[in-house]
Amino acid sequence: MCTASVDAQTDVLIQEAVRYGLPDTTVVCIAHRLQTVVFYDMILFLDAGQVREFGCPHALLQDEQSAFYHLCQSSGMLDELKETAAVAMRERNGVV
Repeated sequence: MCTASVDAQTDVLIQEAVRYGLPDTTVVCIAHRLQTVVFYDMILFLDAGQVREFGCPHALLQDEQSAFYHLCQSSGMLDELKETAAVAMRERNGVV
């Protein structure tokens, strides 16, 4: 599914449908919206075709040396993304 050309509100609806409507399903998502990827279980961060990082968004955002951390920081939304990743991790672990 391609959501690059939809507005942010529609993207949220689509991502919620994927997150809650496809339990126990592997989803491969190539995304440019950081708000989208922080909900996923794992992130494979590629740079020039090379694996730069692989890990849970929440864990990567706790590491100030992480490339994903720096990308989120440069977006100006670091605190919001960290909170969103923490909420997603709690949901995955059944702690709401």
